[in-house]
Amino acid sequence: MKAIENTFIWKLLEKIMRYLLIIAGALLIIIMGISVFMRYVMNSTLFGSEEILALLAIWLYWIGGAYGSYEDSHISADMTDLLIRNEKFRAKYKIFIRGLTVVICGVFAYWGVFKYGVMIVNQGARTTGLHIPLVTSRIALSIAFVLMFFYSIYHFVRSLHPLETEKGEAETL
Repeated sequence: MKAIENTFIWKLLEKIMRYLLIIAGALLIIIMGISVFMRYVMNSTLFGSEEILALLAIWLYWIGGAYGSYEDSHISADMTDLLIRNEKFRAKYKIFIRGLTVVICGVFAYWGVFKYGVMIVNQGARTTGLHIPLVTSRIALSIAFVLMFFYSIYHFVRSLHPLETEKGEAETL
């Protein structure tokens, strides 16, 4: 699996997501700060700031979800470790859950690209104030679902073939 992690596309996707998260987060803070300053100090408003903040927040939210899939760090309320004592059954259960995640992410990726993505591109709607095409924010959902599907496949395959740790022991997920 290290061969996949060392590919150009794997590293590029990770860097793009990381930079998008950093840039969107920084811009959110800056624009929000300017808006607060303008409203409470200058008694004025920053026209269209809400539209820009919404666009950035959508990208931050969805790419953050995809990055969580990349890291395999989503919050889980899984109590099977407490209920299932048999290690072999627990490992098989986790493989089943990862496979189910692949199927669900695949359905959402299909829907996000071929149903939702095509609809928003064809719709041509724009925001009311700045007339920003809505596709600029809504396409984040389609991109994030495809990335989540891609990373869920990787983590599923990785759970089928445990990684070797530094000590030579098999790492179970």
